[in-house]
Amino acid sequence: MSRSGENAPLAWWHAFLVFACCAHTNGTQKIKVEAFVETLCNDCHHWMLEELRPVWLDQALRDKMDLRVYAFGNANYVGSDVTCQHGQKECDGNTAIDCAIKHFAPNSSAHFAFCMFENIQAVQVKDDMLRAVKSCGESSAPGEAIEPLLRCLYGTEGRLETALAAKATMATGNRYTPWILVNGVHSNSAELDFRHALCVELPDASRPASCRETSLIRREAAPHGHFGCPNPWSEDQRKLGRDLEVVEASSADVRPHGAHGAKM
Repeated sequence: MSRSGENAPLAWWHAFLVFACCAHTNGTQKIKVEAFVETLCNDCHHWMLEELRPVWLDQALRDKMDLRVYAFGNANYVGSDVTCQHGQKECDGNTAIDCAIKHFAPNSSAHFAFCMFENIQAVQVKDDMLRAVKSCGESSAPGEAIEPLLRCLYGTEGRLETALAAKATMATGNRYTPWILVNGVHSNSAELDFRHALCVELPDASRPASCRETSLIRREAAPHGHFGCPNPWSEDQRKLGRDLEVVEASSADVRPHGAHGAKM
């Protein structure tokens, strides 16, 4: 994969999870949401399951947004290897989500991510991870092939997906994770109460009834000054990862994330 602008669409397609695929809804432009997470951060666990999932299951509100999830978080490249904040298990969990994004339809990818966040704490060894990925794949994507996902997890394809998610994440300069952008702007309010943050972006006439609700669990700022797992890498240290020639596509079989996903 070239780092030049001519192949930018490839990186753009690979690096995100598109849960909603239409640009407009009933004449109103969708709210663009980008979420940068990692699988073993407790605050990411909270955000994915307590903030994002209820909104995702709310069809009326889900239809108002274009959601993209990047699983890399506070990881970094040290040499040619990825180092994750909470160890190799987190790296594998992140890659599993990135691989599901590529191989599953959008709604299946979303439910796979929720399943992984629910189950990754129980993983102890590689065989446990494979079982968790297989189980989440089968429950979240019935009828879809699991084998390509499993091959992706520990193969070159998975390293490519990780590299592309890394590029997108590092470009934000995230100071912690989950790091949420709403219409391209960092939104602390979306990290604390996602439903409310979406609703205030919508014109009154297009707000669904659920906008009268708020998240059941409200988070206050943590002692370190913000919500989330702090990024341990300085900006200069992360530049090493940015400039690395990481994994290149090794074959012509390179599909964008969600390429076969159905419109929801």
